[in-house]
Amino acid sequence: MPRIVLSVFGDCSIEVDEVRLTPNAPHLFALLLILALAEGRRYTRQELQDLLFNDGGSSRAASHNVRQLLYRLRQFGLSFDEQPSGLRIYGSEL
Repeated sequence: MPRIVLSVFGDCSIEVDEVRLTPNAPHLFALLLILALAEGRRYTRQELQDLLFNDGGSSRAASHNVRQLLYRLRQFGLSFDEQPSGLRIYGSEL
């Protein structure tokens, strides 16, 4: 399981093993920050859509965007425990 390291002093970043995310990728950074700090809390996809894409755009586009962000996080080696009650990151250390 990848190790997640959050740095808030100096340049803000989140590291997932060798990958370093910064706020330059705002939605991806925000999603990982939300899930990493959740401490076991589950977020439904609808909650994530509301948090990340509450800009008056279409619900369909927001759903697609969340799906794509989760896909990108999976490419970094993260996996998710997804239940009807929501999803959370499996076994991350912060």
